[in-house]
Amino acid sequence: MANKKVVVAFSGGLDTSYTVMKLTQDGWDVYAACANTGGFSAEQLKTNEENAYKLGAKAYVTLDVTHEY
Repeated sequence: MANKKVVVAFSGGLDTSYTVMKLTQDGWDVYAACANTGGFSAEQLKTNEENAYKLGAKAYVTLDVTHEY
């Protein structure tokens, strides 16, 4: 039976990092998405992506929504 899938709105902070790790440990396929509203530097976005994968995310995407803010 395939794992359940879930998308986590991932900021890279403690709460969302724990969520990705816990869901992965519980057998979920976790897909992490970060909405960049302009508050992240390029380095922070790269670190977020690296951390999401280290925590067990199957995939990660940064959504550039800066034009909306």
